[in-house]
Amino acid sequence: MAAGRAELVYVKGPQAGQRASLMSAVVTVGRGQQADVQLTEEHVSRKHFQLTLTRDGWVFENISALRSRVNGKKYKTGKKIILDTGDIIAAGSETELLFVATGDDTEAAVIAYRQSGARKGKSRSATAAPAVAVLPDQQIEPDDDRQPGDAEPSPVPEDGEESELDSEELAELELKAQKKKYGIIIGVYLAVFATIGLIVVTTVERRGPRGRAGRPALMNREQIESAVTAKLQRDRNPVEAGRARDKALLALDSTHKVDYLYRGLYWFKLSRAYGGVLNTEDERRFRNASKSLTEQVQEKYFNACAYEGDHKYKIAFDLFQRLLNMLPTMGRQDAKNEFRKNIRAHMAYINRTQAVNTRG
Repeated sequence: MAAGRAELVYVKGPQAGQRASLMSAVVTVGRGQQADVQLTEEHVSRKHFQLTLTRDGWVFENISALRSRVNGKKYKTGKKIILDTGDIIAAGSETELLFVATGDDTEAAVIAYRQSGARKGKSRSATAAPAVAVLPDQQIEPDDDRQPGDAEPSPVPEDGEESELDSEELAELELKAQKKKYGIIIGVYLAVFATIGLIVVTTVERRGPRGRAGRPALMNREQIESAVTAKLQRDRNPVEAGRARDKALLALDSTHKVDYLYRGLYWFKLSRAYGGVLNTEDERRFRNASKSLTEQVQEKYFNACAYEGDHKYKIAFDLFQRLLNMLPTMGRQDAKNEFRKNIRAHMAYINRTQAVNTRG
């Protein structure tokens, strides 16, 4: 036990094996940067729960809209209990923390946890502890928020009461894990972001077709970058490598740099495909061209998709056309570029939709 302070030991989840000392009388635990103790799991709130030191010991309080569990028992927002060494606090779908009170041996508590198979020991209800009342901003209020059919007989479980996660909560956690895998915002925030055009596009990049029937899939940033910077395949040819390099430099030196940026990038890639080796300056220009073009086409693409989703088809079509102008077809292999195909599919979708609207 460092300096005789209470500690939290991460026993499960992405931070398993780490420890955190409770350095002040009020400690906030969560995912946010302002939290005193950080949780890296995505499925927890920025401020998930709070620990407060009182005369009777440390008091746990759930301060998140998401439920927390202590020794397997669920606690809604604002519910409090007094913690003992050995209590297990669970947050999110994976994270579990072992609480060790001030003065107790952390190593002994961890050993006891491992030997017991976890979740042994009892928590006392804070409603029965008069010491909690010395904190005016943390008075315990009677339970008046339980809804009909709630699986919990009481928001603050009594000693010895068994309370496991119900099927609805398990399904919710599984859904969050699946959405994390595909890189999209969990359902609770989806309704908020749906009203913001550009952010909608970036948060549903991996979900494929959406909106009206037949709308093409939306590509994400990684797919766009991969399409723009895709390598070319050629047999080694030093002469052609030199010619391609000269064409690349000529394209990048052109007056209309944006219109010639893809050409310059293409010739650089072709020079490499033929076995050419770029010097330091050429390599720098190649990287800058790749970065600049990728950022520009990503911005235009996401803006075009946002206008398309808002049914502003004329603006969307013009932006897609501008993208094609920025990405001229350069050879048979380059013609198979998936990003260019996706842009044309969106333009065809806009034409079909406008035709249907005109007939209607």
